Amino acid sequence: MQGWIKLHRKFAEWEWKTSPKHVTIFLDLLLQANHKDKKYRGTDIGKGQLTTSYDAISKRTGTSIRNVRTVLKDLISTHEVTYQSMRHFSIITICNWCSYQVDDTISDRQVTSKRQASDKLVTTNKNDKKEKNVNNTYDFEAAYKLYPLKKGKSKGLQSCKSKIKSLEQYNQLLKAIKNYAKIRKGEDSKYSLHFSTFMNQWEDFTNIEIEIDPAAAFILKYAQKQGAEIGECELN
Repeated sequence: MQGWIKLHRKFAEWEWKTSPKHVTIFLDLLLQANHKDKKYRGTDIGKGQLTTSYDAISKRTGTSIRNVRTVLKDLISTHEVTYQSMRHFSIITICNWCSYQVDDTISDRQVTSKRQASDKLVTTNKNDKKEKNVNNTYDFEAAYKLYPLKKGKSKGLQSCKSKIKSLEQYNQLLKAIKNYAKIRKGEDSKYSLHFSTFMNQWEDFTNIEIEIDPAAAFILKYAQKQGAEIGECELN
């Protein structure tokens, strides 16, 4: 394994820093996590994610499987990681990894100002130092995974790359997607916008009020229905 990772100074204030087993296991996860999107047994494994098992973590860290389970449960409870059990392996995702995966072309002062808004542990992987395209620093695949309707992916991701040019825009895009997901929660998915269609109007969802009156809800649903009918002609 080559390359290196950077730890934010917030690590010194981390709530689990006085627990050796938590520190050991979390650092192991940081070191094992992908710095590029990959596939494993037909499954997409994104940046900040890793495939592993309790037994593998135990062997790498010298920690008992019981302690591994306890630590992961704690880290999940404080939103440091998420855990997804697959048929033959598990996927662990390190939260906030992608939001702070920035290239050296972005100044440290700008990155620091963005990071100070979060009290959570932040990490930056520097293995992609030679990549010059700023778009490569934003994980649009992760953004797509947050979107409530998994249609219109290909054209939607192309729009992401052409429209999102800064860390601020990327964070605003994530906010817009989360807002839209809240709006569509519990609604018929066939009336939801394809991701490609959403990207043509994503900025409209950055500062909306989630609670809207019935009349506004009816108008919004009608507009979304029209967009969905158009979007059905698009290829994923």
